[in-house]
This record gives sequence, C-alpha cells and structure tokens, in this order.
Amino acid sequence: MAALSPPHGSPIFLRSRHIAGRSASCNLRLVGRQVSALHAQIYWERDGWFVRDLGSRNGTWVNGRQLDQGGTAPLKLGAAIGFGRSEPVWKLMDVDPPQPFAIAADRVEVGSFGVLALPDEDAPTAMIYQSGGGWILQSEETSPASDMQTVDVDGVTWQLQLPEEVPATLRQNDVPRLDDIEMRFAVSLDEEYVASSLHSHGWSSDLGARAHYHTLLHLARARLEDQGNADLPESARGWVYADQLGRDLGFSEGKVNLHIFKARRQLEALGVAEAARVVERRPQTQQLRLGLTQIEIVRG
Repeated sequence: MAALSPPHGSPIFLRSRHIAGRSASCNLRLVGRQVSALHAQIYWERDGWFVRDLGSRNGTWVNGRQLDQGGTAPLKLGAAIGFGRSEPVWKLMDVDPPQPFAIAADRVEVGSFGVLALPDEDAPTAMIYQSGGGWILQSEETSPASDMQTVDVDGVTWQLQLPEEVPATLRQNDVPRLDDIEMRFAVSLDEEYVASSLHSHGWSSDLGARAHYHTLLHLARARLEDQGNADLPESARGWVYADQLGRDLGFSEGKVNLHIFKARRQLEALGVAEAARVVERRPQTQQLRLGLTQIEIVRG
C-alpha cells in the first residue's frame, strides 16, 4: 500500500485522496509559514499516483522541480515531494493502489485486495469489505461502513480509512463474477484433504488445498442439501448458524472468521468481482451460507 516517508519519523499510509496543508481538515498536517492551509493533494487515478498543487502560495515541488500553481505531476516510486520549498522532502516509498486501513491509538492495520480484518488477519473479529458499490462491516452484526467511521473491536477503538473503491487495476477482464462461477471441491475419503477449484465457461482456477476449505465445504453441503428441497425458496437455502458451524467443525468462532477472511481474500486476489459474497451472513441472526449456487463435491 502506498506510503509517504517524512523527513523524520514513521511513514504514513495514503488515502485514495490525501490533502496536505496546515488546516485541521487536512489528512497530512504540516507546519511552517511556507505551507498553505490547503497546499496540495496526492491522489490515485486510473493506474497511478499523482500530486496536484492546490494554488499554494509557495509552491509544490517534485524531485526538485516546482510545479506550476495548480499544476499536476505523476509520482513514481521514490518521488521526493516538497511543500512550500524544495527541502525537506517527503518520499513516496510504495506505489501500490489504495487499500482500506484502520487506525487505533498505537497501531495501524492495513487491508489487502479490498478486505480489512480487525484487530488483525490472524484472528479477525470484524471484517470490512466492498459489496454493491459500498463498504460493509461484519462483526456480531452486519451493517454499512463509511470512511472515517469509528468502530470498537475487542475493546479497541479504530477509525476506518476507506477508499472510494478498490481500484479496477486489481480486476482482470477475463475473470468472471462470483454468480457465474462453479466451485468444485475434491475431498479425500478421510476428509483430511480438501482442495478447491473454480470454473466458468472455459475459465478455471485451481486453488489447491487449504485449511479454510473445510469451512467452505461444510457450507457447500448445507447449500446442496437445501437445493434438493423444491419447497424451500432460494433465499432460505444453505443457512447455518455460526456457532453451530464452529461446533460441527470443532473450531472456535475466531477460527471460523479467519477461514472466511482467507476465502474472501483469496478470491479477491484472483480478481473475482463481488468476492466478499463467497460467504454471506444474515444480519441479526449470525447465520452463514456459501454465496455460490453452483457447487460440486467429489470424494476419493
């Protein structure tokens, strides 16, 4: 994830649109008489980072060159940016696309592929992901999430920093949407080995064997069982209570959440649109189900 290294101190992560200046409303607060209240904007557009001078009095500098007032320049890895003068400079240390992240009193947690796990990805209690053009917060309940929102997770208060959208450069044009994919499971007779693959109209991806497929397999079986009941509407098929799922698998709730997080991140990394819906959760009831309707399980 993109980060700026200051002249002194720790790097800061960049929002998709990051305002620098003296004003209290700025994302990057600067001091010094040479800095304007709203001095410059660093932002992501299409497939790269840019800096735009906001009509500052003393100018914005990139690699020792002063921009025109109101001018824009692309930023490459290692770019040196000066605010109000050419020195000292802030250096762009990473040029990855913007990602969701959250700030607590003494730490920052950064998401990947559009999914943010809190308090961390090793033991997620809450997950934030994109769905339907907006952000979703899933913890004990499922609700919309918004940029700059504060949330309490395991007694720690976090402020969410959510980009406008996960950049399209993370998507691949030939990768189908979740609703068009069939998920196939290959399961050993003793069920110690579970592998998975995705298929859709000539496109396929072998996902290999992963521990979190045990959770997906259990949900897949519940979905297939209910799909055999013609009297049960599709909206009611495949739901399993999260605590019962954990008991059936011998997993803690934290481990179930971790498996869900890993499944979502894996599909996001492939570029599958709406990958966060690979596991759906009902608000209020804490029920889960596999988000795909096309499923095949092969034993042997």
